[in-house]
Amino acid sequence: MQNFNVMVVTVQNKMRKTTQPRVETIITGTSEKEQKQKAKPNKKPQYEKKFYLEMAQKGGRRLFMSSQKDGQDNIVKVKKGINDWRAWFIYDKRTQSIRLDAHRSLALSNKDGSDKLGKTIAFRKFSKGADQTHLNFKDSGKKEIFRVTNKKQKCLTTQNYLNKDETMLMWWHCNKNASQNWKKFGAVPAKKTKGSLFKNTFQIISAMKGGRMVYASKQKAGEDIVLKISDDFNDWRTMFIMDKRTSSIRLHSNRHLAISNQASKVPKDRLKTGKNVMLRKFRGQADQIKINFADKKLVNKARKCLTPKHYKNKDETLLTWWNCNKNPAQQWSHTFFKNKQVKSFKGIQTLAGPSAPRLDLNLQSIDQQMIIVRGTVEPKYSLAYTGKIVPLKKNMPELQMISKPYNMADKSQQLIWEQRTKTLRPFHYRQYALSFDNKLGYFPGKYGSTAIFRPFKKEQTQVISYTG
Repeated sequence: MQNFNVMVVTVQNKMRKTTQPRVETIITGTSEKEQKQKAKPNKKPQYEKKFYLEMAQKGGRRLFMSSQKDGQDNIVKVKKGINDWRAWFIYDKRTQSIRLDAHRSLALSNKDGSDKLGKTIAFRKFSKGADQTHLNFKDSGKKEIFRVTNKKQKCLTTQNYLNKDETMLMWWHCNKNASQNWKKFGAVPAKKTKGSLFKNTFQIISAMKGGRMVYASKQKAGEDIVLKISDDFNDWRTMFIMDKRTSSIRLHSNRHLAISNQASKVPKDRLKTGKNVMLRKFRGQADQIKINFADKKLVNKARKCLTPKHYKNKDETLLTWWNCNKNPAQQWSHTFFKNKQVKSFKGIQTLAGPSAPRLDLNLQSIDQQMIIVRGTVEPKYSLAYTGKIVPLKKNMPELQMISKPYNMADKSQQLIWEQRTKTLRPFHYRQYALSFDNKLGYFPGKYGSTAIFRPFKKEQTQVISYTG
């Protein structure tokens, strides 16, 4: 059934001298489904664009969620120059609450859920409390300057009206003091760098003397790989990449491995301080997600900082998550990995002898490490491998080399050029290397290929020379 509304429209006839009106009937209708949808209240959050709050006083200090905690509350402070996820907020129109953009379950609240005056302001899990809702931006009478008010019409104020870094905030009677004036800006993008943590491999380097790097050691704890610091390595073991969706840090060569805390069967203990930091298979657990660089520190979901054990600055020192402080051992920087990569070549040939096969191929660089090898005659096809992969075993089977339609996201097409051994290997299974027999092979073509991927054994049939 549909309910129809009939509208009668009179149109003056200008073509004739008579003034008789022409009557047109327009039928407009809405179905019962549409009427029900309009009647239903919208329970979904209605977020505006992210913003930051800056004091209208000298220095332009910004409101941010600090690493200081009081129970489950994260204390809110002001500081100059903050421009990361801790200072980016979003406003929910439906509940009239201010949320942290990176963790939208956290809302601007009074400490301990109280709505009393003078209580410290903090971020706490949203529970529709009176101290979390009905927050508004009111015009102060000055251009582009606002006052943030709560349900009781009290104003957001720095404690003791101070204009200093690390000053906490509270709700107080609205008056003419400048510490109650705020500017609301759209979030400023981070300073442009030569690369992105989400697109390029990077190394995590200590700010202490020697610049030791975090690396995946050979030490294991069950299936977990222990992370340490050292200045002896500058290879794939020190190369990481950040996953944008989960905000987790992965090993670039094995992206299923994520930086984690030491394994624990009890969920509450996964973020416990003092445990060794590991590389473990990513399962979306609390100790693996929401890891970010903030104020020259690497901070996890529990607001703990990556720290060398006992603050040592020595090779092979284990790492742990610890309470953030001013110790320089907790300061880290990230630099994008630089490696001498073969840009392109035509014609690869093994060093097994004059009758060794020669393949006309082009090498395409995907990023600073990963490459894809495509045919020169038929560039729509690329070199790939197929077969059962049994990693970390003695009797590893051979992988057949095949040609596939070019697809950058296909893992079987992602390769790496090892300059030291002059071998071409699968990017995700580097214990294999491209090998040839003494027969001529073609790629890609109707006749298939005699080349295969064998476990690397420093054979002459695996060493490749290139021209181009």
